[in-house]
Amino acid sequence: MATLAARQGQFSDLIFAATPPPAAECAAAGLRATAALAQRVAVYRNNVHHALLQALRDTYPAAQRLVGAEFFAASVRAYVRTAPPTAPLLLECAAGFADFLRDFAPARPLPYLPDVARLEYLWQQSYHAAEADSLDPQQLLSTADSAQLADAHCICHPSVQTLHSDYAVGSIWQANQADVPDTEPEQPIDVDRPEWLALLRTGLGLEAQVQLFFLDAPTLALLNQLGAGARLGAAMADTLAEYPDWDAAAGFGFLLKNGFFSQLVK
Repeated sequence: MATLAARQGQFSDLIFAATPPPAAECAAAGLRATAALAQRVAVYRNNVHHALLQALRDTYPAAQRLVGAEFFAASVRAYVRTAPPTAPLLLECAAGFADFLRDFAPARPLPYLPDVARLEYLWQQSYHAAEADSLDPQQLLSTADSAQLADAHCICHPSVQTLHSDYAVGSIWQANQADVPDTEPEQPIDVDRPEWLALLRTGLGLEAQVQLFFLDAPTLALLNQLGAGARLGAAMADTLAEYPDWDAAAGFGFLLKNGFFSQLVK
């Protein structure tokens, strides 16, 4: 006799099959092979797929706007067949969609689409991150000992998310927001322009908003190093070694002024 886990796996296969299952396949999953039962499984299957489609529409509205509702729905159907949900949170079910689009042959004419989707998922991660106050710049400036400051850790705000793309995905994302009319922009976007992006949630509670920042390559590199736990002095030195013409004071000052850090740990 099949175990409960085996039965659940068989039922999941029915739900995420390419087409609604006939009665015989329901019987193979341990269900009574009747036409009425197959019909009820089909209804349940339809409800599951509809909920997942709506969850991904809510997570990736700009991606859907770029490709249209019909193409988006077809890509979601293909995605859930290859990666059925394993987490109870619908947002987590959407986590692998950007990677799926990268390998999805019908999406290849839009090579920037996977990174647009990746940015949208990072936006959700930023919005739902833990709340924290941003570091007061005066706290850092009050550390007079430069050696002590260089040895300190600048802890990133929990909502910070970063993305470097070979395409202008931040600009494309902004142009495909729901409140942006469907008209030709005054200046077309150069989609092949690389962008270095950071997301940060400002405000608390109902006042919270996720902001998109366009950085330069060295400032993003510094932010990523600090986010990975590097000490400030070492991160600065490594970034300047790679980008010797970078204005380190301006780059770090921009991050500090805009609230990218929540703590200074000496």
